[in-house]
This record gives sequence, C-alpha cells and structure tokens, in this order.
Amino acid sequence: MKKNYFTQFDTIRFLAMLGIILYHYLTHRVSGGFLGVDIFLVLSGYLVTSQMESKYQADIDEGSYFKKTWERMRKVWWPMVIITMVGLTYLLLFRQQLLVNIGINLTTSLLFVNNWQQILSGSSYFANMLHPSLTTHYWYIAVYMQFMVIWPLFFKVSRRFTKTKWQSGLVMLAAALLSGILMAIVFTPGEDPSRVYYGTDTRFFSIALGGAAAQLLDMDQLATWLKDRVGRFHHFIVDAVLLGLLAILTYGMLHMLDAATFTYYGGMFGFDLLAAVTIALLTYEGSWVGFLLKFKPLRWLGQRTFHMYLWYYPINVLFHMVPTSQNGFTNSIWPQVILIIVLSCLSYALLEEKRWPVPVFNEVRNNQPLRLFTKVRNLFKEPAPWLTRILFIAFALVFLGGVSAVAVSKPADNVTVEEQQAAEQAKKIEELNKQRAEQEKQADASLSTYKKNLSEASLGFYQGIPDEQARFAYQLSVTFIGDSLMVGESEGLYTLYPNAIVDAAVGRQLYTLIGYPASLDAQGMLKDVVLVDLGANGGFTSAQLSDFLDEIGREKTIFLVNTHVDRPWADDVNKTLAEAASDDSDTIYLLDWHEYYSNHEEASTWLSQDGVHFNPDGGQVWLQFITNGMYEVLKKEY
Repeated sequence: MKKNYFTQFDTIRFLAMLGIILYHYLTHRVSGGFLGVDIFLVLSGYLVTSQMESKYQADIDEGSYFKKTWERMRKVWWPMVIITMVGLTYLLLFRQQLLVNIGINLTTSLLFVNNWQQILSGSSYFANMLHPSLTTHYWYIAVYMQFMVIWPLFFKVSRRFTKTKWQSGLVMLAAALLSGILMAIVFTPGEDPSRVYYGTDTRFFSIALGGAAAQLLDMDQLATWLKDRVGRFHHFIVDAVLLGLLAILTYGMLHMLDAATFTYYGGMFGFDLLAAVTIALLTYEGSWVGFLLKFKPLRWLGQRTFHMYLWYYPINVLFHMVPTSQNGFTNSIWPQVILIIVLSCLSYALLEEKRWPVPVFNEVRNNQPLRLFTKVRNLFKEPAPWLTRILFIAFALVFLGGVSAVAVSKPADNVTVEEQQAAEQAKKIEELNKQRAEQEKQADASLSTYKKNLSEASLGFYQGIPDEQARFAYQLSVTFIGDSLMVGESEGLYTLYPNAIVDAAVGRQLYTLIGYPASLDAQGMLKDVVLVDLGANGGFTSAQLSDFLDEIGREKTIFLVNTHVDRPWADDVNKTLAEAASDDSDTIYLLDWHEYYSNHEEASTWLSQDGVHFNPDGGQVWLQFITNGMYEVLKKEY
C-alpha cells in the first residue's frame, strides 16, 4: 500500500499554526494568518483521501465506519476536555467576569457543533473584544470533526459512481466549486462574515480541494513525465514551482483581510487551491524543498499543533484581549507564544504520549474496564510514585474547578450584553443615515428651535457642553469614522452634530480600511472635517495610518483620537497617532483622550463592565472631550 504520511507535513502544520497565533497577536501585520486553518483542512482532506484511496486500490476493508469515526472523536475529545477544564479553573479563580454562557458553549464544543451554535447565536469571530470566550476557537474543531464524519461517506459515494481515481477527483473538485460559490452567495459585503467563515457548507471546499489534489495530482506520473522531458533536473522544476507557490501562500497569510469582499468572493478558495497543489508537490520524491521541511525540530513541534491550537486562544484571551495588569509578560507577545508552545508540549507528553500515567485520567487502558474507585483507593493505599499522586490530585482539582465554573457561570440570556447593545446602536446608525435629509432641514433652523424638537433623553447629550460649543457642533459638517466605541455614542453624535456622518462598525480596525475613505467620498459622505477614533481593537503600522490619511485627503482637517484601552497594543497605537499628528500639524490634530482619561481618578467609573466601552456617564464625558477638542482648533471659523 502506498505511503500516505509524509514528515514534511508536520512542519507545514507548525508554520500554519504559527500563522494562526500571529494573526491573533499581530493582526495588522499578519492579517491573513487566519488562513492557517485552511491549510489544516486542505492537508486533512489530502491525507484522509490518500489513505482511503490506497485502501480502496488494495481492496482493504477499512472496518466499521462508525468505529473509526468514534476513534477520531475520542482522540480529539479528551485533550479538549482537560485543557478546557484548566482554562475554566483559571477563570473561576481569577477572572469570574468571563464566566458567561459557559454551559452551552462547552456542551456544543464537546459535541462538535460549536460552529453552528455560534452562527445561530449571532456571535462574531471578528469582534472578540465584545465577547471573549475560551471556546470560540472550537468552531474549527467542530468543522473538522464534521468533515471527518462527512468526507469518508462522500469518498465512498464518489468511488462507487466513478470508474477511475481521476473521475473521483473531478467530482471532488466540482463539490469544492459549489461550496466556494455558496460562500460567495451567502456572504454579504460590508457585513460580518462569521456565517460563511464558520459554516460547514461554506468551508467544505477546503477539505474537498485537498481530496481533489490527492486524486488528480499523481506524483509518480508527474515524475515520469518530467524525466522524459528534462532528465535528471526534473526535481529542480518542481522545487522552483514549490518556492513560487510557498511565496504566494506566505503573501496571502500576511496580507489577505478577514473581512474583505475579495476573501469570500474567491480569494480564500484560490488560496486553498494553491495550498492543495503545494501539499501534493511536497510529496514529490527528490524535492529539496520537501527535504528541508523535514527539519526535525520543526517536525517535532508540528506533531504538537493540535495542542497548540487548544492552548493559544485561551492564552490570547486571558493575557492579550481582555483588560489585565500590564507587565513584561502581557505587554510582549513572545513570552505568551513561548508559553503556548511549552504548555502544548507538556499536555502532549501527558495526554498523547502518556509519559506520566495517571490512573483514570491518562493511563493506557488496554481494553480493561474502568474501575474508578478501586484505582483511586489503590493509588493512595499502595506504594505509588509521588509524581503520579501529585498529577492525580492536580487532575482532580482541575475537574472540580471546571465543573464549579460551569455551575456559577451566567446563563445564556446574559451573554454578550455589549455585543447586543452595539448591534442595536448599529441599527440606529443605519436609521439615522437614512434620515439625513430630514436632519439637514432641522439643522437649517436655529439651535434653540432645533432643541425644542428633541426628546428629553436627547437633550441630555448637551449636559456639560458650553453654549458656544453647542452652537459650534450644531453648525459643524463632520464625518466620524470609528469602531464599537463610536457605535455606542452614535446617538449622542447625531444629536450634537446634526450635519454629521457617523460611520462606525463593531470590530473595525484601521488596517482593514484600505480604499474605504474613497468609497465614502464617492457617496458624498466624506466631509472637509473628519474625526477618526480607531485603535481599541488592535494596532496598525505607521505606513497603514499614513495610507489611510492620504486616502482621506491631507488637505482636510483631520482629528485623531487616541485610545484608553488597557491592551498591549495601546501604547503603540497612541505613539503612531501622535507621530502622524506631529508630522502634519497644519491639518492633522491629535485629541489626546488617553492623557485626559489617565488624569482623572474617576475614569474607571466611565467604563462598562467589559472595561473597554463607555457607560452613559463615560460616553457623555467622551462627547464633551471631542467637542471641546475640535472647538479649540476650529472656533475661529465658526
């Protein structure tokens, strides 16, 4: 039977995992790192299909379908349980505010339907600032296990109704095309792409392309064909193609955007197609690229990538995405990356290699019945290694902590309050934008007349705003561009600035807005005064900010508001904004909200429970701050 495992794939797994980790830590620099998941799926499709085809050709009975499916699930399930329990115990001890909706999230994760639970609940993978959860990343494991149930059946059907391996591959390629088309149909430009990102149906093309590559790209035939034409230099041709493909894939992982229309209108499909071809070519005998990827340290790390995947998101959430005390560990990503790798190696040794067997939890059962109480009694009654006893107690405490965390977690109806509020505010923005004509009519009246038509709640936005600044805001024609912080204050902005355009979205990051100012300008929504408040969700480079300001137009008056968020990227964001304002001080002005916030002892009372977004009091202070800041610069003109 033909060999269907190649050690160079372990290195590919590690590099893909590194891309995923860096995407979550350095999104603005490795914006396409999320495509590492696609590489995993394509590789799985290739290997599983190669294995099944080899057995089909050799007429080997694969055994019970349900037995093999159960074995796959069990291999994935137990490490998920252990590592999740560790994370929940940590939350119980140190971060109880994150114990929200744990029951449903944990249940759907362990049943491998987490992706559809997140779809049905409206959760967004790309707005994790609003709903940090230790189980969000289990969407991929759910999709993977669903494919491991579906794909063997799909393979058997395709081989039953096709005569050759080539025809089977064409069927798989057709299925991949249908899935890619479905992704493009379901995706709506400008809206959150989580539905198509999570969907088993819209991600089916990843595993199907891997399977198609296994069926259509025969390396033995390719070697024969190349040897006949180029002789002994045939492997150099393959290596040149491989280097080109790897360069393209690397570029995609560095630059493709998770919310871009291109990504879901064929960009991800094209990436997966090239990944499938790359994976097939890496099996070409004599390839130097394939040989170099067999580097033992990388292969060793690649064998532990599943455990890295289980650990990376909890570490990222706990020490990077949610407010925490800033120190050398939380301010730098590399200690956290090292921690992820170390924990992965330890859990792999404990749960996969079983280097330190512990009764009940990770021992080799040898098909013997599980006698829980007998094993526990014998462990402490008879002589046993001290490490075994310590590990048993640690396991027991972790399970006790995890179960307790589930018990005290908030119910489902309390989940993601901030996300629900942001969604409601986003709808208000849409409604107010549709009422622009009426707003402009109101703005033609005097301020006093305008105020008479406002509700009592709307009049509250004038609290703390001096009369001269209120008149200034009433007359000012300005475009506000922001993220969820601005979404929450959109009603106040529209009230104080009836001539304003408020363009804000949940989860928005500056590096994703390439070409966006031009789109606003084409719609007549880019005024001569622009206020930008971005940076709460992640960092951006000086070049990205410069390009963004160029697109707005440096001849306009631009106000940059820096950020107060207690996150590792905040200092870099604020420094980058300050440098941009100092470089072009005639038209670009920094509104130093961070300094203003830091100089007020009561500032912590301005934030909602998540420690990022404003409560009503904080929102009003922010409105006062930006109004005063713009007034001080522009008051001579009004």
